Amino acid sequence: MARGPQGELVELGTATVTLDGTGAGTQAVSFSESFVSTPSILVAPPEADAGTYSATSSSKTGFTVSVTSSDLTSQDVKVTWAVVEKG
Repeated sequence: MARGPQGELVELGTATVTLDGTGAGTQAVSFSESFVSTPSILVAPPEADAGTYSATSSSKTGFTVSVTSSDLTSQDVKVTWAVVEKG
């Protein structure tokens, strides 16, 4: 976790989500430190996949990456995430 230029707390990372054969999967992510309040979360899909990538069950300590993809059905998908809490 680091401080951004305007005092916000920022954490970046990746998560590997294993899809279940239908193109769906989830992966829990824990932050390195707890935030003071629930931060804003951005989940970025791998290049060239038109699936749905989102953060669910967000809290001060982590979130769940949820993936639904028709392009990818039964493989591991590596996503990138960014978390920001206003300072």
